[in-house]
Amino acid sequence: MEGLLASPYVQYLSQQFVDQLCSAEGLNDALVAEIERVIFNAHPLTDRQGADSFKELLDIRLETSRQKRVRQQQALTKASADLTDERVKKDSLKTLEKDRDEKKRAIEKDKTDRKSLVAKDNEERAKHATLMVAALQAGLCES
Repeated sequence: MEGLLASPYVQYLSQQFVDQLCSAEGLNDALVAEIERVIFNAHPLTDRQGADSFKELLDIRLETSRQKRVRQQQALTKASADLTDERVKKDSLKTLEKDRDEKKRAIEKDKTDRKSLVAKDNEERAKHATLMVAALQAGLCES
């Protein structure tokens, strides 16, 4: 029994303190603080990583996990935003295709209408006028 009393891992609490802890309903601050103190004191000084309390040691040991969690949350947020962007693009694809097809039809209609406006005997003059307009536009763009 004397070896047990000399053990650094055995700690005795006063009866009054034990009664106080046991009479409380649920976990109270005193019980939690005592458990944390015992756990902290059970760690050798060399393993405490410079911490002066259980809370500090816990924070030091959890820092890597917290940083990893933050990185994972950021990755999840980015992936969610990317997915939303893709869904918006996919949803707008049908509208864009419809607009493209309408514009193609309008261009074809304009080409047909232009041909019908030019008289058969004036086709050569119309081609020449088109070339002149293109040349003028090219000359204006160069200046």
